[in-house]
Amino acid sequence: MLDLRRLRLLSELARRGTIAEVARVVGYTPSAISQSLLQLEHEAGVPLLERDGRRVRLTPAAHGLVARTDRVLAELDAAEAELAAEHGTVRGTVVIGSFPSAAAGLVVPAVADLCERHPELYCPVVEHEPEDGIPVLRSGELDVLVSESYEGVPAVPTGGLEAHELLSEPLLLVLPREAAGPEPVALESLAGAPWIAGLAGTQFAAALDVACRQAGFTPQIVHRADDARLIETLVESGLGIALLPALARTGSEAVRLAEATPAPPRRHVTALVRSGAARRPSLAAVLKALMRQGSAAAAGAPAAGALA
Repeated sequence: MLDLRRLRLLSELARRGTIAEVARVVGYTPSAISQSLLQLEHEAGVPLLERDGRRVRLTPAAHGLVARTDRVLAELDAAEAELAAEHGTVRGTVVIGSFPSAAAGLVVPAVADLCERHPELYCPVVEHEPEDGIPVLRSGELDVLVSESYEGVPAVPTGGLEAHELLSEPLLLVLPREAAGPEPVALESLAGAPWIAGLAGTQFAAALDVACRQAGFTPQIVHRADDARLIETLVESGLGIALLPALARTGSEAVRLAEATPAPPRRHVTALVRSGAARRPSLAAVLKALMRQGSAAAAGAPAAGALA
C-alpha cells in the first residue's frame, strides 16, 4: 500500500522542483527526503524519479500519481467536512498558522471573537512564514494558513489549496517625522536616499524592488529587516526610509507615513485551506471571523507590529 506521507512529499517535490527545497520547507534532511521517495518508488513498483544533473525530474507515472494524490487529499478533507457537518455544531480544534503582523492584526482578534461566539471551538495559533507554512498546511498539521502576496511579485505556489482573500492593503512610505513636504511623495525624488528593505529573498524585499523600478531607479539598500518596529526605529534615527504594509504599522508618532507615486505594489493577505475543508462548520466559522477582521482592518482599525 502506498504511504500517504511519502505521497505528500512527492506532491511537494512536483511543486518545489528540488529535493533540497522540499527538505527546507518540511524540516527534514535531503537524505531523509530521498530515502522516503526511494521507499515510495519501491512501493509503487515503477520508476518515479529521473536524475537530471543535480536535479531530479518526475516521470510520467509520478506526475499521474501526484495528480491522484492531490485528489485523494481533497476527498479526505471533504469527507471530514461532511462528517463534521453532521454534528451541525461549531466545535473542535482549528489550528491557524500566520505570519506575525497578520497574527497580531487579524488572527488574534478573530480568535478572541470566536471564543465568545463558539465556546466549544479551540483555535491554537502557530507562527509560520507563508513559504514554510504551505507544506505544513498540506500535511494536515495546520487547518488554515494566513499568507501574503504582493502585486508584481511571483507568489508562493499554492496549487491544490483554496484561497480566501482577507485584506488588500497599500504599502506606505515611512519617513522621518521632520521630513515635511507634499503628499503623495514622488518615489523618483527619493532615488538617492538610503533604503531599508526586507530580508533578501522575501516577497517583501522584492516588493520594494518592484516599486522603485516602476519609478525608474534601483534603491540603495543600507539595512535589511522584517520587524516593523525595527524598521520604524531605523527611520526615526535618520538611518534610512522604507515601505511598510498598512497592517504592519505600529502607530509610532516618531515617523511620518505617506502615500507614494507611482503607487507601490499592494499586499494581499489571504487565508489558505485545503480543498473542500471549508465545508467543516468550525473552519467556515474561522474563515468568517478572519474576514470580519480583514474588513475592519481595511476600514482603518489599528493593527500591530511585525512584518514577516
